[in-house]
Amino acid sequence: LVVFGGWCGWGGGVVEAPGAMELLQKEVPTLGGSVVWVRLTDEDVITFNKEDKKKPAYGESIEEVFGRRKEKYREASSFEFVAPPFSSFKNNRNNFWAAVHRAFGNFSRAIALPPPPILRGSQFLSLTMKDLTQEKKISTMASDVDALEIRVDLLEESLQTGRELGLQVFHVRNQTSVPLLITYRSGKEGGKGVEEESRMLEVLRDAMRFGVEFIDVESRLSEDAKRSIAAMKPGNTKVVLSKHFLPPSEVPQADGVAGALLDLAAETAITPDVLKVVFSTDEDGAAGVTRIQAGVASVCEQNSLTGPTLRGKQIICMAMGRRGVLSRVLNEAFTPVTHRLLPTAAAPGQLEGSVVRDLRSDLSLPVKQFFCLWEARRQVGISPPVQLPFPPEEFPRDLLQVRDSRPSGHSAVDAHICLLGRFCDDSVEGKSGGTSRFSHPTGEEGRGREHHLEDRGRQISRHQHGPDCN
Repeated sequence: LVVFGGWCGWGGGVVEAPGAMELLQKEVPTLGGSVVWVRLTDEDVITFNKEDKKKPAYGESIEEVFGRRKEKYREASSFEFVAPPFSSFKNNRNNFWAAVHRAFGNFSRAIALPPPPILRGSQFLSLTMKDLTQEKKISTMASDVDALEIRVDLLEESLQTGRELGLQVFHVRNQTSVPLLITYRSGKEGGKGVEEESRMLEVLRDAMRFGVEFIDVESRLSEDAKRSIAAMKPGNTKVVLSKHFLPPSEVPQADGVAGALLDLAAETAITPDVLKVVFSTDEDGAAGVTRIQAGVASVCEQNSLTGPTLRGKQIICMAMGRRGVLSRVLNEAFTPVTHRLLPTAAAPGQLEGSVVRDLRSDLSLPVKQFFCLWEARRQVGISPPVQLPFPPEEFPRDLLQVRDSRPSGHSAVDAHICLLGRFCDDSVEGKSGGTSRFSHPTGEEGRGREHHLEDRGRQISRHQHGPDCN
């Protein structure tokens, strides 16, 4: 067991100490801490304990001790970090523990810090594979999106809950640090999942124990179900409250879509952070979509605090299918997108993220810009960039909120931050002891300028500078 808020690692026997369960279940949360069960397979726990000659003698079999304690670990913990079987790494200890440390680092950041803010032009990628543990290119697909959605209803049924779902989350976190959104879309809302509330509650309960940053809650759920989710929800987990109007029986007018958004914003059983309404139109071309979105925009303007929000809530508002493609481009923030490496899109009309960005740029709509922190290390020179999900004027003082988008194996712990610059070119060059250069975005003052950085161990000097490099 690991206690966050003080980073205490306790041995497994603590759950049998007098008063320990009350301390872990009540006192630690009261003090702002979290108890994490680092959960290996039962077989690995027994094997590793038998191999560890430094542990004191139990006086009874390890199997009996672990069997007695296992359920107490679950009861004492508020989060659960699930690790895969050691055998899945071909019994290579270095590879196994490297993967565990990498995934646990991303997990611990998720439960200790709130997810980055949702900005205009942001996107999330909907993963549609039946088994994510077989996918090796998740880090590639996650390189230019703000979150990854795990569509649990599209997974094999045996992988949708419990430890098996935890392994799906582990595999994603082993490849990328982008925030995770868990969605179990019921058939009634256009997905493949069952409609029983108990199934969705089970999926979302497990997802929250695994420390995911976002969960999708269908507004059709009963008040009791939503209150139950709210009671289980950790403080850093954000709620996307969703409503889908499915054709042909549900083809709303502009006031119907806007009314649905207002209803979601007024929800009292659970407090949403993002309002999502997906609708359909029976009109050909863009007329129906633009008319509805114009009506929604008017309502938002009357009820908004700042930006594309409704009563302070971020909104996702899109139409389905071929007729709704334009609405995905016009949607202001957290737009669901697909990728060419996926077996299929999660919804009809879903576009690739790069297409949405290009079209928004052509229409002079806000496109989220990525910025980078450059770091130098004595051995490796200029390393790949760290993506920042916010403009430089919103740069946080706490660097723990920076999202590390670099390939696995590059640690940011010993980073020496030296320059904040705009990252707009994938052809950044860098080598140990050499020079790295990057160009600014196209524009009157940025066009054609280059900035050179020299690696001198821990010191980097900037030879040139311009309006975009401060």
